[in-house]
Amino acid sequence: MISQPINYRITGENLRVLEMILKPGETILAEAGALIYMDEGIVHETCLGDGSEPNPVIMEKIFPSAIMPLSGDSIFYTYFTNYGRKDGVVVFSTPYIGTPVKLNLSDFNNELIILKGAFLCAPKGVKISAFNPRKNGVITKNELVTLHKISGEGDVFINVGGSLIERNISSSDSVRIDATSILAFDARVELTVENIGDVKTMLLGNDAFVLASLKGDGKVLMQSLPLQKMILYFHNCVQHMHLTNDVVLRKLYED
Repeated sequence: MISQPINYRITGENLRVLEMILKPGETILAEAGALIYMDEGIVHETCLGDGSEPNPVIMEKIFPSAIMPLSGDSIFYTYFTNYGRKDGVVVFSTPYIGTPVKLNLSDFNNELIILKGAFLCAPKGVKISAFNPRKNGVITKNELVTLHKISGEGDVFINVGGSLIERNISSSDSVRIDATSILAFDARVELTVENIGDVKTMLLGNDAFVLASLKGDGKVLMQSLPLQKMILYFHNCVQHMHLTNDVVLRKLYED
């Protein structure tokens, strides 16, 4: 199915939102839970997977592979269709602090590998599936790089944490990226993940030393402020506040 271009607006200042303008009969596929509001006449329907399979098996969706159960697929997506007689607006927010960005699948040879959670919406007909990269080494603590493959034609809207950084690499090039900063890349690019650092670093759980190596021929997209770094920052702040409060209370008690 060839996806038709859909009108859109990205509005706001610091925290921007995505407005999709649907003509009568138009349908888009969106991440479940991204909706802010929609106009009268637009109907939404939540489906298992991206709806491209007529009768998806629940267990295959929940466990798409023996390697990544529960983490390789967004189990539910939502279709929004304009059944009204005039244009209608559907407005989406980003799942975390970031900016909506439009990508055209033709720029990625109609196959794009994307970080899980970055997808916002796309025209009906785009297929989303789990993607299992080949990994070298052992990732500490948890899986930092959980990816989806988006294939088809048309525009895809994703969320970028911080600033968008683009890099074109050739077949003889390679680039090493902090694993949490990966946003998307061409399906022709090969990904491997490795631990960098000594045993002490890994025991302390410093995820900044988990690097992804990308090589091949295609485009690589990175984000300057990924969700994992934001969570780590706030986690450290909370821990510091608790430590400070404990010290102050202990001093007051001793006095």
